[in-house]
Amino acid sequence: MNRLLEETMLPASGLSDATGAVNIKTLSQKLDLEPAMLVETLGTNRQTVHHYMSGPARKIRTRDPRQREFWVKLDQVFTLLLALTDKHDKPAAIRKWLNSPNKAMEMKKPIDLIYKGQLDTLIKKLMDVLTAAHGG
Repeated sequence: MNRLLEETMLPASGLSDATGAVNIKTLSQKLDLEPAMLVETLGTNRQTVHHYMSGPARKIRTRDPRQREFWVKLDQVFTLLLALTDKHDKPAAIRKWLNSPNKAMEMKKPIDLIYKGQLDTLIKKLMDVLTAAHGG
């Protein structure tokens, strides 16, 4: 592959695959998501969220297409955050950013957009930041 093309690629999080399966447990832990909030966000019950979070971490392809889309987009958010954070301080920097009011989002906390299912807005804002960071 051309070196210039390779330099434009974001490294994958490794938490999802092409089938739409996502390692929900690990992704939730890395983003410090609260299971109780996910029940409402996903429009599901506690047992379903508990199923995602219990047992060994593994990739799950949810049956519900809305839930599957949520987890795939959330992995995109995480991938963008990995690209935008310093490699030595990623977990702490990501948690701090998610839980802080953000000027680019009308002083809303990014975590609140996640819980409201507004992942497209979050992805767009992160893409804007990434583009600006690379001189675009």
